[in-house]
Amino acid sequence: MRICITGSRHWTNEQRIRNFLVVLVDFYGINLEIAHGKSKGGGVDLMVEKICDELGIIQWPFPVRAGKTGIDGPNFKVAPLNRNVRMLKSFMPDLVLAFRASGKSSGTDHTCRAAKELGIDVFVIREDEPFSDEILLDALTT
Repeated sequence: MRICITGSRHWTNEQRIRNFLVVLVDFYGINLEIAHGKSKGGGVDLMVEKICDELGIIQWPFPVRAGKTGIDGPNFKVAPLNRNVRMLKSFMPDLVLAFRASGKSSGTDHTCRAAKELGIDVFVIREDEPFSDEILLDALTT
């Protein structure tokens, strides 16, 4: 199972991400691969990278490559959005998991819209909503 994880840079609940990743490892085992944006700005990307390292999950980081020679374009404001589309098209995930904090989260919202346009299922986890294994398992089996 190939899952792209996106999320807010101001997301703070690392334990909720860990809970989801543990359920995914239990469900998919060694067949689980995770892509993330490897944002330098912190938040979900850094938490996912750390937890994947700890759990031994195969991960595919997609850092932004901006600047004159960057494949995501020269504009440092637009490059992260271009990277999101590159990540989806290159990695071809079966599912996008979006960890969405309250407030503005342009990159997360953009990734979700782009995934839907590409026909990829999207499951949004909101920081202020309760979590249970059943919520995720329902999403994975429907």
